[in-house]
Amino acid sequence: MAPVYQREFTPLAAAGWSTAVVFAMGLVLALVSGGRLDTEIDLMTLGLAAAFVHVGIAFAAVRVHAPEGSLRVLFGVGEPKALDVGLAAAVGVGIVPVLDGLDTLAQRRFPAKPDEALADMVMFANATSGQRLKIALVIVVLLPVAQELFFRGLIFSGLAARAGGRTLGAALVSTVAFALTSSSPRAILQMSVLGLVLACVRAWSGSVVVSTVAHASYFVIPVLPLLQGKPYDTTIGFSLAQSIAMTAAAALALLILRLRGGAGAKSG
Repeated sequence: MAPVYQREFTPLAAAGWSTAVVFAMGLVLALVSGGRLDTEIDLMTLGLAAAFVHVGIAFAAVRVHAPEGSLRVLFGVGEPKALDVGLAAAVGVGIVPVLDGLDTLAQRRFPAKPDEALADMVMFANATSGQRLKIALVIVVLLPVAQELFFRGLIFSGLAARAGGRTLGAALVSTVAFALTSSSPRAILQMSVLGLVLACVRAWSGSVVVSTVAHASYFVIPVLPLLQGKPYDTTIGFSLAQSIAMTAAAALALLILRLRGGAGAKSG
């Protein structure tokens, strides 16, 4: 049987393709803004551009490393178990308070410029219900799917295959790549934690579908004010008790995923 990868997928390759994402994003956004560096780009445009770039670079990498390989294998699209999907959703929702706290810390260290959110504020102020729904779909569905296919799909699967099925290195490299391709220094810490959690979900469930559910679920709560027609900067606050309960639920769901993943590996 011919090997899936005709060209080995190494950590250097992962770094190269992640760098390609950064440069491609810069090029696409430069084209969108007409080359004006002082032009703020709204969230909808950023999300669509990011989704397009991640999927495009992922399939370019497939053509280089495994043009004849199965896409299900290359992207890690295993058959998800219903319980794993439910646990992933609990993880995604449960880590919201923790990541919100990290974002608050980052905002203190790297405060946003007054005009950074101007394009989004204008867009949301004039958006109809239908337009807000489209924005929410980009944030909750399209972007998570594209990013998961690239980071926990292509990169994770390629590195795990190179390591003979061991996933620790794949989890760490995909996490670093995910964090360093974030759009702002303020987001690196938050994206590092999110990326590591998603990599664990991917490793323990065996399917990028499950990590995609966790990724999408993470954005469900933040977009609720958007769907309710509230201003762009509206956030949902959590009490200390709620934050602790949600974090504990996420930790428990991760633990169950880990135990299920270990049991599946032993039985296999």
